[in-house]
Amino acid sequence: MFWTVLGEVLPAGLGAAVSPMMIVATTILATLKGGVRKVFTFGLGELVALGGVSVAAVFVAHGAQVASEPSRSTGGSALRLILGLLLWYLAWKTFRDRPTQGEEPSAVKRLNALDGMSSGKVFSLGFGMGFLNLKNLPLAVSVATAVTQTGAGTTLSVIGMLIFAALGCSLVVAPAVIVLAAPPNRGRAAIRRATAEAG
Repeated sequence: MFWTVLGEVLPAGLGAAVSPMMIVATTILATLKGGVRKVFTFGLGELVALGGVSVAAVFVAHGAQVASEPSRSTGGSALRLILGLLLWYLAWKTFRDRPTQGEEPSAVKRLNALDGMSSGKVFSLGFGMGFLNLKNLPLAVSVATAVTQTGAGTTLSVIGMLIFAALGCSLVVAPAVIVLAAPPNRGRAAIRRATAEAG
């Protein structure tokens, strides 16, 4: 049963990890003074938010008995379909509202304020961005419903969703890992170079 649950959470967790705004934020943090600590603090904030939502979704799905009641199981599948359509709409809306050539995205202005943030504010930012992520929240609910429908118990479902949350935050801490793994100062230089080239 564990492998069945893992099969449900792995692809979705990797999909949740691809959040460009979160990765850009931690990439900028990694280049600042004390950046490695702040990146892990940001990642912890996101993990707490995404993990909390994921576990809560499991308890709601188990409470609704989507695995044992045929009608509710059908309702769970319908919910997953609705959430999928919602994700499609959000992707289309983001594409439609993209900034025109030469226009500075509003997100860039917010990211410029990262330099002066304390660890507490960085944690709150990670928590807030993790909780308000329009892609990951519906995804967490959908995956929790799918995991519950496998018939796994509450404990196994919670473990599976915590794995989902950890995977969803994995790429966020990648810039800090690069800085730690590279020789002194070279990691930050590589990140700055990549950021400049991307801009």
